[in-house]
Amino acid sequence: MTKQYKMRKGAMNLTSSEIVKLFAAIKMAYESFTVGETDENGVNMKVEMWAKALEDIDYKLAGKALQKHILISKYPPTIADIRENALTIIQGEQITGAEAWDIFTRYINLYSTAEDYQRLKNDYPDIYNLVKQLGSKELLIGNVSFIRPEFERMYAENREVLKTQAMLPESFKRDVQRLREGMYQQMLESGDEY
Repeated sequence: MTKQYKMRKGAMNLTSSEIVKLFAAIKMAYESFTVGETDENGVNMKVEMWAKALEDIDYKLAGKALQKHILISKYPPTIADIRENALTIIQGEQITGAEAWDIFTRYINLYSTAEDYQRLKNDYPDIYNLVKQLGSKELLIGNVSFIRPEFERMYAENREVLKTQAMLPESFKRDVQRLREGMYQQMLESGDEY
């Protein structure tokens, strides 16, 4: 069964001192990594940026994400690397477009009733939704092998969108939504259509 991308909710925020510990580990593994300078108030902006960007990831998960990065990369991690590794640890590896196609064709070859199609929806909602996008009737009746490249391309695109959305912290999504709502409100008040 494919898993939906979702960053863990309710995680304890990483503290600045925990970020400093992660930075120490990064520095040990990558000599070129710099921690950054502190400002006149003693605040390290790099530490603060990382703490804000990783706010929905707890320390243990961030540590495992860093450990994974150290094992597979010659270069120091970015915030995005830590978030992506954390997501992979939580969700596991996702199936490829070819694997999704095999699942779909297995379902349409083995099952033909509406109940069986509902089973695809329950077991693999992302594949089911893609089949709906492509036109399920044509896929079930027509030459399914003809549609395979388009299916795999669309599956990969859909997975990337879901992954990108899952990597963004909820607070960022809320801020963007508030910004959109404010811009929309300004547009309404000014009478502009665009």
